[in-house]
Formats: sequence, C-alpha cells, structure tokens
Amino acid sequence: LAQQHPAIPVTTPLPPLPSRRRQMGGSLAQLLLSCLAGDRLRRVLPAAHARAVVSALLPDLFLANLLLRGYSKLGRLGDARRLFDRMPGRNLVSWGSAISMYAQHGREDDALALFAAFRGAAANNDGEPPNEFLLASALRACAQSRAARFGEQVHGIAAKLGLDANVFVGTALVNLYAKAGRIDA
Repeated sequence: LAQQHPAIPVTTPLPPLPSRRRQMGGSLAQLLLSCLAGDRLRRVLPAAHARAVVSALLPDLFLANLLLRGYSKLGRLGDARRLFDRMPGRNLVSWGSAISMYAQHGREDDALALFAAFRGAAANNDGEPPNEFLLASALRACAQSRAARFGEQVHGIAAKLGLDANVFVGTALVNLYAKAGRIDA
C-alpha cells in the first residue's frame, strides 16, 4: 500500500473499531441535528438510518432518538414505531418521543397505550419514573381523546412524583380538566 500511495504512512494504525463507530455515530448525529432544524430531513433521514443500521450504530440511544424524532417530524409514524420497537434499549427520551409523536399526530389511543407500556416496563425493570415531558405528553393525549379518567391517573402519578406544579405538567393538567369541563379540579 505504501508503494502505491507513498503519502500514506504504513505505521499509522486505524483507530480501533469502537472509536470509529463513535466518530461515525457522532457525525450522523450532527447531520441529523442540523436536518431536524432545516428542510433537508426528508432526503437525509432514510440514508442516515440505513448508514446507522449497516454500521451497527443503533445501540447508540442518542442517535436512535434523533432518528425517532426525525420520523415523527415527517409524520412517518410506522417507520418511527418500527425503529422504537427494534431499539435494544430505551430511555425516557425514547419513550417520551414516541408518546409525544402519537399525541401530536392525533393518535391519542396509541400514545396512551404506549404510556401504559412504559409504566409496565418501568415497574418490571425498576426503571426510571416518568419525567415532566413524558407526563405532559400523556396528559395532552388524555385531553385530546377526552380520557379524563386516565388523565386523573396520570395526574396522580405527577403528584406522587412532585411534578404536578411543573409548568409543562401544570399546563397540560389545566387543558385536560378544561376539556373535561372540570376546571374546579
């Protein structure tokens, strides 16, 4: 190789594979972040997802969550759900993104089913409790679908966690109870 390309020193080793994966994952993440804020997402997202799959980068939750947000932004709920279902691990951002996606696209029943699945997974795995964004997304889905009883349960969870006074949760609670005609709650 050095004889064919004298500018390439033979003694320069390639970085180890995990390092190259990290670098590639970081580059893909930067690309996706810039596209989420712009108008190139429709063109770039499928290629970025394919590269992530081929390069075995999807165990990287940050990258997987960016892909999930991208599919959600494009309204490609089926692709987003397949990605979510195939994620080897999920964190609060993963769950919150998927629940929010369904709520934003008028699929409240799916959002609430996913919130219930999150609660079951968290209970079975001693996982993290929901954060204010996840709770607010679930409450928005409850308000949109007029599921006041489910919303009351989510309100109870928020109160137990001390998040019912949070601005995101509080706004979602006012919206929920106003739509249910129960502003006195």
